[in-house]
Amino acid sequence: MTKEEFLIELKIRLKKYGIANSDQYISYYSEFLDDLMEDGYSEKEAINKIGSPNKVILSILSDENVQIPQAKSKVKSALLLLGIPVWGPIIVAGYIILLALAFAVMICGIALSLSGIWLLLGSLVVLFKTGILNFLFQLGTAFIFGGLGIVFWQLFLFSFQKTYSLVKIMFHSFTKERLDHEYI
Repeated sequence: MTKEEFLIELKIRLKKYGIANSDQYISYYSEFLDDLMEDGYSEKEAINKIGSPNKVILSILSDENVQIPQAKSKVKSALLLLGIPVWGPIIVAGYIILLALAFAVMICGIALSLSGIWLLLGSLVVLFKTGILNFLFQLGTAFIFGGLGIVFWQLFLFSFQKTYSLVKIMFHSFTKERLDHEYI
């Protein structure tokens, strides 16, 4: 076994046992092997002097300062699974409400924009029928409605984008790999 193979095997085993400060141990044993080889040991002799990766793992696990992350209880996972009939429809209803609000904002934006265009066209008729003051009032109203339509359209795009991001985050948090990693 070479030094690289030893360190790779050690790193795999450290990750397998979930030791948080595994990089420190890898660098320590790499330097330790280098020191032994500088003292005249061959690569194989230095590895044999340290021992197998299993022996190193046992000595690391017996160390008092090692940080081993605690596994989350399976009770939380079971409660999460059993609670789906309760909180599942609530979350779906929340998403439907968010999408309905975004749709309502979009409809308001379209209505205000079309009203602004209609008032702009109508202001030309008002100019010739009633006079300049009514024309200016209707033209100003057309610009206000058109501006509000643009604001509502931007608000719709923003709310739809945030709702999409929220749905993406929510569904990503319920993937099998993430649930296995967090709760088991």
